[in-house]
Amino acid sequence: MASVTVRFFGLLLDTTEVSELSMPIDSKDTAASLLIELTHRFPDLAHRSYRLVHNNTFVEDAPLRDGDEIALMPPFAGG
Repeated sequence: MASVTVRFFGLLLDTTEVSELSMPIDSKDTAASLLIELTHRFPDLAHRSYRLVHNNTFVEDAPLRDGDEIALMPPFAGG
């Protein structure tokens, strides 16, 4: 079965209490549909701000393929 790795950082790590997990996908799944599934699994994600990173690129949505990596990145500041 195809799957993607999802990684959580910062406050999102605190919210989910896991740093990463493997999620099964099918050929129609996108990053946006995966986020819906993650919000069902971790309802507090709906109350957090974050950016979606698909294979090291910030995206709004993207088709998913077996082996992809998704990261949920909270806002951060540099200086």
